[in-house]
Amino acid sequence: MRRNTPPDGVGDALALFSSLFSLQSRGRTSLAMLTKTGDGVSMSEEKLIISTAASRDEASRIAKALVQESLAACVNLTGPIDSVYRWQGKVENAQEFLLLIKTTSSKSANAIARLRELHSYEVPEAIELDIEGGSAEYLRWIRQSV
Repeated sequence: MRRNTPPDGVGDALALFSSLFSLQSRGRTSLAMLTKTGDGVSMSEEKLIISTAASRDEASRIAKALVQESLAACVNLTGPIDSVYRWQGKVENAQEFLLLIKTTSSKSANAIARLRELHSYEVPEAIELDIEGGSAEYLRWIRQSV
């Protein structure tokens, strides 16, 4: 039987992703801090790293380490979620726990490296997105917290 609503916790993550991606398409002014790269391209200072873990305990352990080590301001955990993926030539499915890691561009590479060290997966998910906008106070808090 199909559900018309996502499982507990997944709706919040979907709403977050939807709002992140729709801000740019509606032409809103970004509240995020922009940084110029060496080639003059602007990029957001605030970052969202998406990852998954095999268990709530593993996700919690990773989240606590990233925050304690000032590599992330905040990590939200949600799940379990159902994941379908291709691994070593076969289609697999598993229940996983989603991590939404808020950090900055200056800390994101180290956060991903630490995530890999702590993770049980051979190839852990680590997708980095620019945060294009949001509450100015919250975005400032992310920058001040790492």
